[in-house]
Amino acid sequence: MKKCVFPTGLAALAVALGLVASAEAQSMAPGKAKVVRMSGHARFMTGNNTWQPVKIGDTYAAGTIIQTDQSKGSYVDIALIDGKGGIAATGPSDNRQLAPITAHLASYQPESQQNVVRIWENTALGIDSLGAMNTGADTVTDTQLDLRAGHIFGTVKKMSAGSKYEIKLPNGVAGIRGTCYELWSTGLFRIGSGSGVISTVGANNELNTKVVPSGSEFNPGTGDVSPMPQNLIDSLNKLEQAIRVVSAPQLASFTVDSTVQNVSPTHGHGNGNGNGNGNGNGNGNGNGNGDGGDNEGAVLNAASQAQH
Repeated sequence: MKKCVFPTGLAALAVALGLVASAEAQSMAPGKAKVVRMSGHARFMTGNNTWQPVKIGDTYAAGTIIQTDQSKGSYVDIALIDGKGGIAATGPSDNRQLAPITAHLASYQPESQQNVVRIWENTALGIDSLGAMNTGADTVTDTQLDLRAGHIFGTVKKMSAGSKYEIKLPNGVAGIRGTCYELWSTGLFRIGSGSGVISTVGANNELNTKVVPSGSEFNPGTGDVSPMPQNLIDSLNKLEQAIRVVSAPQLASFTVDSTVQNVSPTHGHGNGNGNGNGNGNGNGNGNGNGDGGDNEGAVLNAASQAQH
């Protein structure tokens, strides 16, 4: 009689979530990840084992590792290009034709929403696989990431039944079905909307697999799934809406002020050291109050706080 051998530990984990490579996966068109936003500093490494600085507009293929610095609030946003299409251009590389500027705000909308991953501070994330294959009936996508340390937040658009989105952990693996999630390398797993499944290996090598529904979190300490408070759910969903849309920078609107300012001939020969209301070009009596710079700093601080 043949002895049946059942997989245990991480081997069973791989089987449970289908991480064994298939012939179908090998035929997928390779995708890439594009850096669309960042704050602070980060670096990346490919097969050459040399660290290089991360820059907005960079594109990375499978085999890349991205690491953010330890400064609180630092992050890198990457849009996942799954091999079946591009993403909205960002920054100075955008060469699309814009509509003529009118008296209203000049802007344009992105072509589509994207799968975006925010890599928070003190995090190391590997890109193992990105790809897509058109089956004729639909498009099957394959996304496999490796969260080696730290934590990430991600948005996932609607996937076909045969698609998969998986994230390896040091002691497990998580599968995402959408729509937004937050995941730590320790195994803490939150689903703002959509659903997910996580499998971890305990100290006694036992496999613990849990389905995490919308508005719930998996606690690796207890091994249980429980509902999240509503304010936390709202925070995750708000962040999802903020980072999902990848668009080129908006063009600021402006109007011409035709007001005539009378300048006294006894002035206008100041020492040139004034801030000119924050523009740094003061040519008057040098008493510019620099309010513009303070306002800009307040706006940036408020935007940073809103994201957290």
